[in-house]
Amino acid sequence: MALDLSTINPNMLSILHEIPVTVIKLGGSLFDLPDLESRLLSFLDEQAFARPIILPGGGRFADEVRRLDDLCGLGNPLAHELGVRTLSLTARLVAGLSPRFQLATSPDQLSSNWEADLLPVLDVAELTLQHSPLPASWDVTSDSIAAWICSLHKDSQLVLVKSVPLADSPSLSEAANLGLVDGYFPVVADSLQHLSWCNLRDKDLHLESW
Repeated sequence: MALDLSTINPNMLSILHEIPVTVIKLGGSLFDLPDLESRLLSFLDEQAFARPIILPGGGRFADEVRRLDDLCGLGNPLAHELGVRTLSLTARLVAGLSPRFQLATSPDQLSSNWEADLLPVLDVAELTLQHSPLPASWDVTSDSIAAWICSLHKDSQLVLVKSVPLADSPSLSEAANLGLVDGYFPVVADSLQHLSWCNLRDKDLHLESW
């Protein structure tokens, strides 16, 4: 099953269609890392990615929405919306960690961040809810959202920054079955040409091609 991009508003996402970017998906499981700021900055400085965009996951905030959905039966549309809206909160959390991080609430703000040598942290909530073709399901988390953003240009790179290693280079489907990525990720990421992984909790930070 291929991802249908025909419904996307090209004006809103024009910069992401026009130039390749590096989407750094920052796992929400890392928010309890005491030295998250310094480890993330060290990794980004070492790699010197072209046109980086940090996209934080929902972490425990999204987990609370899951709990409420289980408890109250919110239904897929509302649960998806609330889960995606936690990404606004975590984007602001990460942007507040360092003066080098800059909150971006729209793709058209990215260029000015890069020109100022700042690392944009993208609040992707409204963009996702208004313009993405992703289904309203718990199979879709920030992993798939980051992959969708990356899929808009064939030369964009997706870097998954997680709390665990990528053992034995699993296939996309195997990784989803193991819970390393969300259930819909294999659909969105199948067309990506540049996909890599970093375990930010590792003593020796390195980038692993996937």
